[in-house]
Amino acid sequence: MKRYALDGRKNFIGERARKVRESMELSQEQVAAQMEIMHVVINGNAISLIEAGERFVSDFEALYLAKVLKVDLMWLLTGEES
Repeated sequence: MKRYALDGRKNFIGERARKVRESMELSQEQVAAQMEIMHVVINGNAISLIEAGERFVSDFEALYLAKVLKVDLMWLLTGEES
């Protein structure tokens, strides 16, 4: 059986992404707009769902989200620096 959620969450990065986004004083729409400049098609609602742990995140979305938030991808995934 495939497992698509762990403890009810569909991603590990959402909570850390939200905290960083808020500390940068960016809206979810601003993060989405910056990702779209990098050719990642996403909107503010998707960022909201990611932050809530209600949406899966592809590898390229995680990579570009880390770039927009100016954090290490490994930290975004694990909470630990690489």
